Amino acid sequence: MLNRSVRLSELFELEKAQNARLDAELLEAHKDCLEVRQQLDEAVLQGNLFPLLNSVSSKEELQQYELRERLKNIESDYELKLKEMTEAKSKVEWRLGEVMQMYNDTKWRLGEVEALLAHKDWQLEQEKKNYQKLLENNSNDNPVNSEEIQRLNDQLIRKTEEKNAADWKIGELKQLWNDAKWRVGELEAETMHRSTLLDEAHHKIGELERRLEGNLPLINGSEYSKQLSEMEKKYNDTKWRLGEVEAELNSLKNREQHLNNELSKNIELKSKVEWRLGEVMQYLNDAKWRIGELESSIEHRNQQLQNINETQSELNSFKTLGGINGALIIKRQPRNDRHKWTLLTIENSLKMPLQKILLETNSNGNGDIFLIGSFLNWECALICDSINGKPNKKGVLLELPKGRHEFCFICEGKWYTESLYEDCWNEFGTKNNWIIIN
Repeated sequence: MLNRSVRLSELFELEKAQNARLDAELLEAHKDCLEVRQQLDEAVLQGNLFPLLNSVSSKEELQQYELRERLKNIESDYELKLKEMTEAKSKVEWRLGEVMQMYNDTKWRLGEVEALLAHKDWQLEQEKKNYQKLLENNSNDNPVNSEEIQRLNDQLIRKTEEKNAADWKIGELKQLWNDAKWRVGELEAETMHRSTLLDEAHHKIGELERRLEGNLPLINGSEYSKQLSEMEKKYNDTKWRLGEVEAELNSLKNREQHLNNELSKNIELKSKVEWRLGEVMQYLNDAKWRIGELESSIEHRNQQLQNINETQSELNSFKTLGGINGALIIKRQPRNDRHKWTLLTIENSLKMPLQKILLETNSNGNGDIFLIGSFLNWECALICDSINGKPNKKGVLLELPKGRHEFCFICEGKWYTESLYEDCWNEFGTKNNWIIIN
């Protein structure tokens, strides 16, 4: 882009210098025409223009020869000017070709931008679909992967970079369009200047023709008509070429208008891309907010699940141990120091090695019999079940830690001991059965 701008600047400088040189040459030619006109006027006023045309044929031929030479000189001068104008037209055409090349390059880049914008539209649609899928997954209370969030962030960064690149390309196209527009204006001004010079030359040629027709009646009419037709033909050719240049300029104006329309479309597409990028950012913010909600909900549910698990564990322990895990056990020393007590819970007591033992008693009728003992801190009683193979026996199968344990049986509200086990006195003046687990 920078090299192209430098090249255009150099071409513009060269063209300006050449235009200045051509203007100076045209000014000198104009001065020469004025001098010729003055000489003709002086000759007419002095009356010495072909004074002996009717008397001396040699002088007549000499004067005709001089007039032809002068006409040839004038014709050669205008042919030279016409050649210079033709060369200027060729340069204008060459520069128009450069402008066309710039226009084609701009059009190609506009096509690139359109393709890029179409690709961005497709990517935005894909991101929108992915976001809808993410919302559907979130509605099903599925945990959101952090990699999805990172992917959305990376895509947002890429979209921002691509938007900046599109802005840069649009700016480059604007610069090219401004250069082309400025060059078209310069070419229009140059063409108008050339048209003015051609009109002036045509006017001067016509004036010289009228003067020659009025002052040289003896010149050969056929030769003069031939020269005049040739000059008229050259003038028409110049005028036709000028029309071609004007047509090319009009075509260039139309292309400039087309380029303006395409640039407006690109600006509109840029606005759409920015708006859709804002939509994507809004979707991303909504997704982040939704993810935060889901994470909070998941954390709350995990806490609830943990509480439920703890409650379930407590209920299972109550179910297994009859709801006495939190009870305190005050144990007496089994032998010597009977007045020393040990305070512990059932849970800590059950951490000790356990041994299964069946405590049974004789059943009298169908009444319920309960077992109560120090291993339950005398706070609750266990119902005794019938024992298979022993119709008159009921009992409870226990797992007790090692040590001394005292217990009694209760039937119809009365406490009694079983003769199958050793007994001892308690502090209330009654007896308890006791066993020792080794």
